[in-house]
Amino acid sequence: MEKRAMRRGDKAVTERAQLWAVLDKAEVLTLCFNDEGSPYGVPLSFGTGEDALFIHCARAGRKWDLLNQAKPIFFLAWCDAALKKGEEACSYSMRYRSIMGTALPVLLEDPDEKREGLNRIMHKYTGRSDFAFPDKRLEATGVFRLEITSMTGKASGY
Repeated sequence: MEKRAMRRGDKAVTERAQLWAVLDKAEVLTLCFNDEGSPYGVPLSFGTGEDALFIHCARAGRKWDLLNQAKPIFFLAWCDAALKKGEEACSYSMRYRSIMGTALPVLLEDPDEKREGLNRIMHKYTGRSDFAFPDKRLEATGVFRLEITSMTGKASGY
């Protein structure tokens, strides 16, 4: 997985465990696409796996169409955001931890792989990964593994 340098190296998060800690704590993942030259972003729930993220969506619509192009996408997430107050406007700041990167979407077709991806999403929000998913629901749901190709993190105020 490629790591890119950032301008403020003092705020860079470079340790793998720290990068994944942000993803583990973040509640929302935002995906960003280039839709024929027009930007398109969408926030969503997600799960994590080894060098991958898992998402689900309806099998129709703009997000579905863009994910099925199997082109690189951009993602970002953050956690622990809080205002740091100051005496003057320019002394105010934000405390946060964030992560961003690129990934290749892979549509999961095998029902067992889809169940695994959906259980990874459910585990993130419930702590459980033993949910049953009826075949009819699996057929109607698109599940993608986002294979991470690059990732960088940033922390301020930590």
